[in-house]
Amino acid sequence: MQQSVNPALAVAALLLAFTSSIASNETTKESVDASPDPAFGLSITRNKSRLIIQGYVSSTAHEALLRQTAAGRFPGVELEIDVQRHSPMPPGWSLVTDTTLHAMADTHSSRAFIDARHIGIRGIVTDTVAWSSSVDRINKSLLYGMRLKLNVVPVEKSARFSRLCENLFTRALHNRNVEFRESSARLRTNALSLLDEIVEIATDCPLVSITVTGHTDSTGNESTNHELSKARAKSVVTYLIERGIEPRRLTANGAGSAGPIASNDDAAGRRINRRIEFQLTFP
Repeated sequence: MQQSVNPALAVAALLLAFTSSIASNETTKESVDASPDPAFGLSITRNKSRLIIQGYVSSTAHEALLRQTAAGRFPGVELEIDVQRHSPMPPGWSLVTDTTLHAMADTHSSRAFIDARHIGIRGIVTDTVAWSSSVDRINKSLLYGMRLKLNVVPVEKSARFSRLCENLFTRALHNRNVEFRESSARLRTNALSLLDEIVEIATDCPLVSITVTGHTDSTGNESTNHELSKARAKSVVTYLIERGIEPRRLTANGAGSAGPIASNDDAAGRRINRRIEFQLTFP
């Protein structure tokens, strides 16, 4: 009998096995002052060919500093920057964000989010010695009351880490479907627990990109079915985004009635064919 996966325990075990003092580190700089309002933030995403910076900067000079660091530390990487100036910002905001950006050049692929209370970085580290030095610099730049949380994996372990993430997804999806009502893109209630497991695993496997493909049964014409299948995929993607998965990690496709996995000759088979499939991509 197939046992259902407990994603919280599985991911915890995965991270315990593949993180070390360099890969899992939490530091807090305490202060007697109240923490700044965290109603702003800056996100940084990098992979082999692209660097994306989004969020809030303190000034035009701050944006120029980030652009300068991006050009110097990420040569040949396409830069996409979409920032807004916000005032007032806490003292040291430009330093802590620039120091974090500088550190991410020591990763193969990574994501960071910075606000007034937290810096969270997830990814794969290419040079552990350089990364340790970068983490020291981040710690020295922390704003008062700010917490640094790292969840990174050395590159030599990343392939096995990816396989374990893939195994978690496979086990969660085994003999389970995200089902829909006939002629509808509305999720059935019994699909939500599975999607919540997908959210939990995707959160702790942050480098995985997910292609969501919707399918229909053979009822109706193929043009309508294709549109419906795409709408079903979008329903799933919307649910995942609303629960914190980054939109850039998700793609929605529709396959119409092509690729049935059960007979369309009876109601039970058609219900199974009204489904979602997930394809994972690792860096």
